[in-house]
Amino acid sequence: MNQPIRTAISIGDDSSTNKFDQIEDKAVCTICSDARFVRVTKDLTDPKFGKVEPCVCSLYEDDQTRKNRLERYSQLGPLKNRSFEEIDKTGRLIQPSDQKRYREAVELIEHFAEYPVGWLVITGAHGVGKSHLAAAIVNKLIENGEPGLFVNVADFLDELRSTYDDENETQYNDILEKYKEAPLLVVDDLGSYSFTNWAEEKLIQIINHRFNAKTATIFTCREVTIDTESRIMTKLLDPGISQVVNLGIGSAALLTTTGAMELDEIKQFQFDNFDPKARGLKGEYRKNLEGVLQLARHWAKNPEGWLVFLGGNGCGKTHLAAAITGSRISQGEDVAFANVPDLLDDFRATFNNFSPNNFEAKFRKMKDVSLLVLDDMGAQNSSSWAEEKLYQLVNYRHLKKSPTIITTNCKLGDIQPRIASRLADIQISTVYEITAPDYRIGGTKII
Repeated sequence: MNQPIRTAISIGDDSSTNKFDQIEDKAVCTICSDARFVRVTKDLTDPKFGKVEPCVCSLYEDDQTRKNRLERYSQLGPLKNRSFEEIDKTGRLIQPSDQKRYREAVELIEHFAEYPVGWLVITGAHGVGKSHLAAAIVNKLIENGEPGLFVNVADFLDELRSTYDDENETQYNDILEKYKEAPLLVVDDLGSYSFTNWAEEKLIQIINHRFNAKTATIFTCREVTIDTESRIMTKLLDPGISQVVNLGIGSAALLTTTGAMELDEIKQFQFDNFDPKARGLKGEYRKNLEGVLQLARHWAKNPEGWLVFLGGNGCGKTHLAAAITGSRISQGEDVAFANVPDLLDDFRATFNNFSPNNFEAKFRKMKDVSLLVLDDMGAQNSSSWAEEKLYQLVNYRHLKKSPTIITTNCKLGDIQPRIASRLADIQISTVYEITAPDYRIGGTKII
């Protein structure tokens, strides 16, 4: 019988530090061309047909070099440190009716990380932790010395559009091949973007290829319904290859986030781990932190009017805002948590042809939500149009006296005057300046 052909797969080679490149004459592996992994692509009788296996040259690679290469290949970016250990498996901020299902879902996902075979579809509303869990799977693979590739649908579209504009056919084919042949692929946020017919067709090509090859693939999306594009939906729901895990919608229905603070991050910031005594703070600094903690706890029980936290970077403003958010969600309140610069970017993006969001719907949500948190006010560098929309949002909630939390590094006098006057209104707003220093300078992170 002929030897099966093994095709090289490019997994982020690090030729500058790889020990295999340091052997005599710096020979390049003739089997995998230094890809370090091969896939059997011929001889259907071979039990390893279509599967990825390490090339023999990878034996010359030390553990750290391998880990660095796999991390670069993964495309995880800011998610590269996500792990299962960080996840609150009790579902503390999940509505009680959904907690059992949430725990069972996380256990199933952890099991898939140990045995990544077939397809896994993680569903749930925005902010419930889908991307975190998918990234944790990839990081688990990296720990075990195995490759995984993570791509958000928005980034995938950007990649395709960049080659389309440049008419660079070689680069375009390389991108498609990368996602088709990845040993494990995560497609994050499927269904959240409006596709052109061309982009949709390319995504379907990748999905079809991986479906036919039965290659390990993870999808995260809000839900899989009959509204999902039919050629994709039928494959996501195919019981022969795919399992669908629902993280529950109870908590997500209560939280809307814009920016980096998702539900998993918010869970980590609690009143109990805000310690005014940490790092040996004494005197006025300690009294200042004790006072703001007491204020935040009291306001979380009965949120009336506005709460404005002033202070420098790292003094605990966002921590307290997130702790209040978690407290209100646990009591069944609808909350929107938005980083102001990201919110204004989001507003502008709604006018992009590729955006799935409608500006009026987004703006109305921010205006009418029970509790709105505007984090990092004054850090934005925006157009006059975006600043006007921010003023309209602030003014609307001021007139309605809707519960609102604002955090800012700025003095009130440095903020847009029309907005500053609302923040300083003693009839509705409680302003507290946190004078404690940045906890990240000269000590361990404690607040």
